Amino acid sequence: MPRKPRPVAPDTVYHVTLRCNNKELLIKTRKDLESVLCVVAHYKLEYKFKLYGYCVTRAT
Repeated sequence: MPRKPRPVAPDTVYHVTLRCNNKELLIKTRKDLESVLCVVAHYKLEYKFKLYGYCVTRAT
């Protein structure tokens, strides 16, 4: 059963995470990292949200 949509409110801070299935790596190359950062930058401009910080971690 899917979860209910989260309410969206102005002046609210959200914590967003992304995790792949089965510990697969989403970002395998420098080009992959640049692509992800480009997508984030694109949507930041399109939706005009504040990005307070981000962290890209790598599995060992």
